[in-house]
Amino acid sequence: VVFTDPSLTGVLSNTATVSPPEGTTGNTASSTDTSTAAPEVTLDIQKTDKSLTYVPGTNTTYTITVSNSGPSTLVGGIVTDKIPDGTTWISGGSYDNITRTVTFTTGTILKGDSEEFSFVVFTDPSLTGVLSNTATVSPPQGTTGNTASRSEEHTSELQSQFRISYAVFCL
Repeated sequence: VVFTDPSLTGVLSNTATVSPPEGTTGNTASSTDTSTAAPEVTLDIQKTDKSLTYVPGTNTTYTITVSNSGPSTLVGGIVTDKIPDGTTWISGGSYDNITRTVTFTTGTILKGDSEEFSFVVFTDPSLTGVLSNTATVSPPQGTTGNTASRSEEHTSELQSQFRISYAVFCL
């Protein structure tokens, strides 16, 4: 039984050789077993903007947390999030204007660890109702495991923003 490091990639080779004892004639024989690493991960994703409501006409920052419960190390997982209708992407990740999707690629996430990503959208000032979108993480090609998704829903909170000014005159 051999323990393989969870971050192992590429090819694992092991060769066994048998030789006749010294002073004996005969041939030497060997055999090699070669296996390609097949990383396996169990992924989870969480998403929040730390609020149950949104304010139309303001920016909203979403934070996505990708977790890996193993058994292998995740390298290069793909995180996608299609931004909701009525919002405009401002910053964070790589954004595709046609699909309205923000994309991130994970670094190295060891078993039991996580990585955070964030992006900012502007909500249209006239937007009302529920704001909903879903973040998804998928393992990279060559890694087996699950694809995890998480949705986040918010309702609008209409807040008036006005200033009251007054002056006091003394006679």
